[in-house]
Amino acid sequence: MDSSCPTCGSHTYRDTSLLPADSHAINAQLRASLEEVQTAIRRQPEPAILSELHRKRQELERRLGLIVYPVLTLPNEIVSRIFVDCLPDHGRVRPSQTALLAQICRRWRDIALETCELWSSVDMTSTRHITDQFLLTWFSRGKQYPLSWTLRAGFDRVYAFIPLIACRLWRLELCLQWTSYRMLANNHTSFPNLRQLALLPMYDSGMVEECPILGFSGAPLLRELKIAESPQSVKLDIYPLLTTLDIHRIPSATLLSILRQLPQLLHVVAHLHDDNSSGPAIIAPFLQSFILHGGCLNILDFLTLPGLRRLEIDKANIDFPSCLEFFRRSVCALDHLGIWVYEDTDGLAACLDAMPTVTSLCIDVVCDTSLIARILTKTPLLVPRLATLTLRFYDLEDYHLSPVVDFLCERFARGLVSVKFQYYDDDDEDDVRSWFPPADCLAKLNELISGGMDVELRWDKEYWNGGEYCPQKNEPGGATRLLSDDSLLINILDPCETFP
Repeated sequence: MDSSCPTCGSHTYRDTSLLPADSHAINAQLRASLEEVQTAIRRQPEPAILSELHRKRQELERRLGLIVYPVLTLPNEIVSRIFVDCLPDHGRVRPSQTALLAQICRRWRDIALETCELWSSVDMTSTRHITDQFLLTWFSRGKQYPLSWTLRAGFDRVYAFIPLIACRLWRLELCLQWTSYRMLANNHTSFPNLRQLALLPMYDSGMVEECPILGFSGAPLLRELKIAESPQSVKLDIYPLLTTLDIHRIPSATLLSILRQLPQLLHVVAHLHDDNSSGPAIIAPFLQSFILHGGCLNILDFLTLPGLRRLEIDKANIDFPSCLEFFRRSVCALDHLGIWVYEDTDGLAACLDAMPTVTSLCIDVVCDTSLIARILTKTPLLVPRLATLTLRFYDLEDYHLSPVVDFLCERFARGLVSVKFQYYDDDDEDDVRSWFPPADCLAKLNELISGGMDVELRWDKEYWNGGEYCPQKNEPGGATRLLSDDSLLINILDPCETFP
């Protein structure tokens, strides 16, 4: 039975068998006719003809209103679940995303307003026209759901608003001026349910005397922390459950102190700004991933990490003997290794020989590519379990693909299933002909792809993963670019980069 809402005229029945089989064709025909009538109305000056055209338009609109779309017959619970599944995987919801779902029709708006998950998170890139009342209204629709707030722009009253929702926050990510962080510290607010916290500076202001973490000491359940521009000393033992730490621009001695304070840490990303470490040796038995950026590598001389599974060393003048000693001392079984290679390829070979458990290898190549291929094809076989390989290049003079492709053909039968080539160069004069594989390499790569290997080549915004060359400048995610240590906040435009 067809029952219509007396207010808006929308259909409320659920029997889809009553829908006409050719409803899509009728809909398209009626909309085309309506467009013709509307065009005629705009061009017709005579009142008598206009009156008839207006009558036709009203009739067409009436007939369009009688069409019931199958999607509108879904139960509210299913529609609500679909709305939630439309949200980004990282869970950060921008106002425009929620507003879009609420602007389709009156029924969808009502469903969106009752779907708490849509309102329990907000990701703000601009605070123009944003008021306390707007935010309170937004979060009130989330009812009792835990809240997530990501603020990427200055908000004058942030220090006054956060205490109003502090007890409901499970994730808080801020990019503020240091004056706002100081005001937050003066509030002495408690965050009883906070699990994830990121505190970034709005501007590059160098080292500071005060640490923004001081405003968040009352967060006993905190598990993940990202903080930039910390002072010389950071006391993080107030977070007994902290397992993930991403900390920028700290001395290596401070990092060693943190590892002593928090033996329970599982994942650490550290951006170091000095060249030498000192202090007593430390054993961190639970640390599983350790990613180092910056110039201080001898920090490994003070560490023993028996549980380590992932190690990345970025932009460092690598001392391979030190690395080798670290591997032997830790007796860890790495799954992933990321490392820079300049000229000491023998040192790289020794380290790979000491880590036969590696399945994922990322090498930043600052030497002739053929040397890397020669190492990886040594006998006895290095990294015998290798399944994923990423090679990053920075100079076309070192970029020689032929020996690497031969290596791929050899290792494909041994379990190598994925390879990525990434070329970074600031020289705008280079074009695709400079980095794209020659015909013989291209044929071999296409053959590997046909056999099931995942092959990807990137250069700036150009991208290739099979077939003939076709520039793909707008592929999902965009081309990755390396960021220098002093351009930390450039990636704030990408939520998955800044707040992973």
